[in-house]
Amino acid sequence: MDRLKTYVINLPKDQDRRESILKETAQFPWLDIEMIEAVYGKELSDEEKNNLFDCKKYTQYYGRELMPGEIGCTLSHQMCYKHLLEADLDYALILEDDAHFANNKITEQFLMSV
Repeated sequence: MDRLKTYVINLPKDQDRRESILKETAQFPWLDIEMIEAVYGKELSDEEKNNLFDCKKYTQYYGRELMPGEIGCTLSHQMCYKHLLEADLDYALILEDDAHFANNKITEQFLMSV
């Protein structure tokens, strides 16, 4: 069985969450875990936010301003996609550090469906 590339998004300051997700994923040895440093949206300046994300377009489309956490989350997931493309992978699993697996199971059927 091949290993499934798995990107886990985590803020460096959240060590407890890092340890928790690593414990959670350790039960599945076929997951190839790579930690991705999350973007902390609250630490971005207005200039950085506008350079990295089209806040104006978002506000026009959704009729509200983005929360800093939403910007950080979006940018963090974009980093995962960039890693996926650079690794020339067809697919990968992307998890946030607070993910939990239902019934603590991921079956072989999941792997066979990807």
